[in-house]
Amino acid sequence: MKKLLFKIIFIIIAFIFLWTGFNLLSDISEPEFEAAKGNDTSNIISFLNDLFPPIPVTKENGFFKLWTLSEPLDVDIDSDELFKTQKNLNDPEKATVQGVKDWYDNIWNKKKRAFNKELTKKRREIFKKSTPWDNYPQFANKDWGRVILKEKKYVLEMQDLLKPLLKRYEKVINAKYFEDYTLIVLEKDKVNFSAPIPNLLTWLYVAKQYAAINILNALEGDWANSTDKLIEHVEFAKKATKGSRTLITNLIGKAVQKITLFGIASIMNQPDCPSEVFELVLRKLDEIEGDEYGSAKPILAEGFSMSQVKSINPLFQKNRTKKYYFDHLSKILENEKTPPYKWADDIQNKTNVKKGFFWWIQNPFGKHYYKKYRFNFPTIVLKSWHLKTTYDMVRISAELHLKYDPSKTVQENLDSLDLYNSLIDPCSGNPYKWHEKKQMLYSFGADRDDDGGKDGPLISWDADFFLPVHLYIK
Repeated sequence: MKKLLFKIIFIIIAFIFLWTGFNLLSDISEPEFEAAKGNDTSNIISFLNDLFPPIPVTKENGFFKLWTLSEPLDVDIDSDELFKTQKNLNDPEKATVQGVKDWYDNIWNKKKRAFNKELTKKRREIFKKSTPWDNYPQFANKDWGRVILKEKKYVLEMQDLLKPLLKRYEKVINAKYFEDYTLIVLEKDKVNFSAPIPNLLTWLYVAKQYAAINILNALEGDWANSTDKLIEHVEFAKKATKGSRTLITNLIGKAVQKITLFGIASIMNQPDCPSEVFELVLRKLDEIEGDEYGSAKPILAEGFSMSQVKSINPLFQKNRTKKYYFDHLSKILENEKTPPYKWADDIQNKTNVKKGFFWWIQNPFGKHYYKKYRFNFPTIVLKSWHLKTTYDMVRISAELHLKYDPSKTVQENLDSLDLYNSLIDPCSGNPYKWHEKKQMLYSFGADRDDDGGKDGPLISWDADFFLPVHLYIK
């Protein structure tokens, strides 16, 4: 019995030594990363510096103007003082990680929180008295324009509240260009994890109101001018999406595009909408480019920065753990640029490295770390393709409204349109689908399945992407 017990103990101890020794070996050197395109990926700092070089801060830059949006109303946003602050914070020769962090924590964050708290409180007071109208409906049978008309009193009350900010926002929209000058690397070799960002919540609040007031104005007779303003809003948001370095700024740019596009669609769906509006949309909304609806560069910045894993555990295999991040990042970037209908499989569940019963044999601590701190990038990809399909369907909708022949079926009308035949649903590889009963165009969505025009909520893996096109009211 003692011999048997001794053998068992010996086997357990031997196994522990072998397991420990195996996990101390990290024979994978700095992993290669195909998205680096020839850069030395062992030097993350070098790669980030090459990808995001310093950009001069100028007053003409829409990103600088976005920073000034939530300054106190008694502050002159064109002052040299604000400009000097931004310039110093983003000067690669002067700015330090600690200096930027101190300014963000002790000055900007406190100012931003106080501003947002007061603004959010006042907005809520208005929304308590009304039906929510500041965002597009989640279902195809809801007419956003009609909701805004019904709640006109409160839309105008919100307009009064945000009037000073809307005046500033017009300067942001009309800026010559938009380039995010955030320094991703500071002091030559440090990732700027505390990189400050503008007050994006205020941007979103103001952008929603800008869309709502122009929808209201259009429906009350100012059709062409108000639609033109919304188109310019989309064009600005495209520049902001393309020009963003930080992921959250990029995502707000995409959200502003989508909100405004649904606003334009709502205007076109009104029975008395003039043909001038459809012509305007077709003339001014050009085909959207990948970096105007995607997030590839911000994903790289976020992914490469966060992949600098750290652990004091001696069994933690740093290089293997980094490879988990890089492998996932590579797949995400591939899904960003590849239409969903060409995907080999779904991506939302591809982040699990704890597979099988024996997952713990190799680098268990690294796998646990990765599971705890992995990215939620699949949702970012979902939003990219939702924006792309929405943009396409708005353009198709404009041509359909303009050339609609009631003597033919809607599908026959669609089949005769140039845009319907040239803009292919990236989620199916075929033309967009028409749902007669729900009066909407729809895409198969990120699951690449035809769910028969399943709507609401819009951002969902198992729902179709749709756009209401109300022809029945004409």
